[in-house]
Amino acid sequence: MNSIEVSTATYEKLLVAAQLMGCTAGQVVDRMVSNLSGAGSGTTSIESTEDRREAPVVATPATGEAQVPVFKIYKNHRIEGVFDMSTHELRITTAPWNHKVFPSPTAAAVDVVVRISGDTRAVPNTNGRKFWKVKSTGDDLRSLIGER
Repeated sequence: MNSIEVSTATYEKLLVAAQLMGCTAGQVVDRMVSNLSGAGSGTTSIESTEDRREAPVVATPATGEAQVPVFKIYKNHRIEGVFDMSTHELRITTAPWNHKVFPSPTAAAVDVVVRISGDTRAVPNTNGRKFWKVKSTGDDLRSLIGER
């Protein structure tokens, strides 16, 4: 078996992906390479790094607004959501939120922290733009909407 060298940060991301996918870090790499080459996955190859870094944006039937899938792994809980690029609202789709809409990424992040960790400070300090990750890239929301 061959080996490759990756940074510690990349290896940690592979371990998280492996845990979520229920496989080993090596199997995650195998799947990624298969997807890039289109081998056996029914996908086409990715043509450039720039194409991979763009967040997928989907239009919702009801509003036609641009939506970006986001997630956060917080204290071993994976929380999924959808960020609205035009209103900056964030809808958490994971139970127990069940599609609850928050007026901002920060409001959604604070609710996650309070619910999962029991943080009862009067003003929990959580920056939603740093908290939420764009599902397609792993970058935080600042990569799409900048700093505040």
